[in-house]
Amino acid sequence: MELEIRAIGRDELKVLSRVHHDAWTQAYTSFYPEWFLAERSPEFFHGLWYTFLDDDQRLVSAAMVGGRFCGFVRYGRPAAESRPSSSRSGELLTMYILRSERGKGIGTRLLKYAEARMRELGYRDALLFVVQDLHGSVAFYEANGWRWTGEYESIDLGGYSPEMLRMEKILAEE
Repeated sequence: MELEIRAIGRDELKVLSRVHHDAWTQAYTSFYPEWFLAERSPEFFHGLWYTFLDDDQRLVSAAMVGGRFCGFVRYGRPAAESRPSSSRSGELLTMYILRSERGKGIGTRLLKYAEARMRELGYRDALLFVVQDLHGSVAFYEANGWRWTGEYESIDLGGYSPEMLRMEKILAEE
């Protein structure tokens, strides 16, 4: 399997927003209420991607296999200033892989890529939030050195607030 991880261009937004929609829907169909899932159309995700690319504090890297996008990771400055973190803390904001490509090491490689980029940007540690009921995702992050801090956070996703676990990882020793 030839995996390429790279930045994306504006001309690729439509394809990546579709990958985002499909991977997100595959991940959350059994966890989120139907009304919430129905509001997250491909067009909804397409709109998010303009925001993603216009944000110079956070980066997006996409995974391609055989010339086709299969996932992405978004990382950088923490999303909310109210989250207790230092200026040397980064955040893994979003990572999705299409179900057809899971279990092939793509997620691990994307995660390691984002961690390395955050280290290069001067972040000493990083945090992420994951839905506590996504046991496979929690196990994935733990297997890659992330640890639950013991803290929960409810993040408002537009009318729905799932309970999230806060996880952290040291990226670089002082």
